Amino acid sequence: MIKKLSDTPTTCRKTKMIYIARLLFLFLFLKIGIVSATSMYSQVTTLSLNVNSKSVKDVFTEIEKKTEYVFFYYDDVLDVNRKVNISVKEQTLDKVLEQLFADTDNTYYIEDKQVFIAKAGAEAAIRQQQKGLAVNGTVVDAKTAETLPGVSITVKSFTTCF
Repeated sequence: MIKKLSDTPTTCRKTKMIYIARLLFLFLFLKIGIVSATSMYSQVTTLSLNVNSKSVKDVFTEIEKKTEYVFFYYDDVLDVNRKVNISVKEQTLDKVLEQLFADTDNTYYIEDKQVFIAKAGAEAAIRQQQKGLAVNGTVVDAKTAETLPGVSITVKSFTTCF
């Protein structure tokens, strides 16, 4: 039987390894591109607004229509009925929000495509709430004070007031 040089097991393995390495490189390159595109959304997305005597809530609605951002706030933290005038052309969202919250006690925090509105100085509380609340401890029987094995805790409703 005559074998061709390309049919040897060593050559086949090398060819397969090169093929796999190329695929891995391609997937890595695509993954890096996707991650950088996602994190840059807030830096490259611009919008134009020309709003006269509209409520803050109407401004949020207009921004949500023009972009992929969603606003989160408590009614008692933000006066959504306050009338504002904003005129911006091709500005990033943070520039628009700086104008919107000028001379107020509100601040904002942008995480991905979500905008959280809070009282000034509460940004750290917003970030903590986004990361989640860690609960540590031991569950004991109320009568015997013995540790209860296999018990887990679920937080049903958790809200933070800003």
